Amino acid sequence: MRTVIATILALASSAIAQAPSTVTTRLEDVIKIQGADSHTIFGVGQVTGLDGTGDSALAAREMIVNFLKRMGLNQRTADVTTGGIAMVTVKVTVPPFAKPGQDLDTKVSIINDASSLRGGELEITALSGIEANGVQIEGIASGRVYVGGASYGTADANVTINHPTVGTVIDGCQLTTAPKTFYLSDAGDLELRFLNPSVTTVVSAVDGINKLVSEDGFKAEIVDQYMLRIRFPEGKQNKDEAVRLLDRILRLPVATSQIAKVVIDETSGMILAGEGVQISPCVFAVGNIQISVVSQQEVSQPLPGINQGTTELVNRTRVEVIQDQGNPQVLKGGATVEELVKNLTVLQLSPAQLIAIFQKLKSSGYLHAELEYR
Repeated sequence: MRTVIATILALASSAIAQAPSTVTTRLEDVIKIQGADSHTIFGVGQVTGLDGTGDSALAAREMIVNFLKRMGLNQRTADVTTGGIAMVTVKVTVPPFAKPGQDLDTKVSIINDASSLRGGELEITALSGIEANGVQIEGIASGRVYVGGASYGTADANVTINHPTVGTVIDGCQLTTAPKTFYLSDAGDLELRFLNPSVTTVVSAVDGINKLVSEDGFKAEIVDQYMLRIRFPEGKQNKDEAVRLLDRILRLPVATSQIAKVVIDETSGMILAGEGVQISPCVFAVGNIQISVVSQQEVSQPLPGINQGTTELVNRTRVEVIQDQGNPQVLKGGATVEELVKNLTVLQLSPAQLIAIFQKLKSSGYLHAELEYR
């Protein structure tokens, strides 16, 4: 595990070193249309046809008895054997602009103690979701469950690969009622919401849009760093004009920038930091290892002869790793997360130690960035 962590950090450090301060990408890759959102519909269903990997819970047997009664068959709960059925949650993500009759992939997850959905069939399940724009979204799901994992063994020994308790029914849900989605706001404007909001991104997008379409009467304006608004000329506030406008602007190059952030995955120990995340002067120790962030000024002299350069003071930053050191010494200067990560890779620290270092840096005020956990 430690070698894997070191490799991940080394790759992250290399990526950081090569990253520019801003990145140019297409407008369509950084925005969503305000009001054109995805919705989730859900329900509780049953998967049948399992080979001894189903539920032992009473609720699962009661569910199948109720299902059989709707089919005109009278069965008692005691007559239903366990192992062949599983009680599941059923969820479907409905994309914006979906239409009735459209088929969508369906996610199925075990509720009780069933061990695997492999080989099972989702019985007809009614799905519904929260009301969107005055319409209750509904669908019907059923079909063969495909599982990416497996579980093998006996009561005494068992091996599980991936997640056999979660599966997918491909095109398993047919929408019966779809959400109403609109391109334009109530005021007749097209509003675009940024996925990773920043002042740089919204200014670049608004300037680019206005250069391209302002002569045709459209005007883009900044709402805030999260959103821009495009006003339409009189007589063009309709869906057709909105689609035509989007076709013109979505491939525009937009400059993007990110806020200073360090992301930590507590499961794997992976650390991801953007370019230029700064750490203030500090010294800390991990076990018998002392790590120091140092910055000092050096004099840069021009070469003798015809060189026309000037004498300058230059900042040199380094991260020192010292083993079996006594009391830590307070040193001046600072460094970036990139420089710290380069040195941490050789220490082969555990995920817990890596996380603890950055938590302490943040809580003590030395890390000047947002710390996010995944």
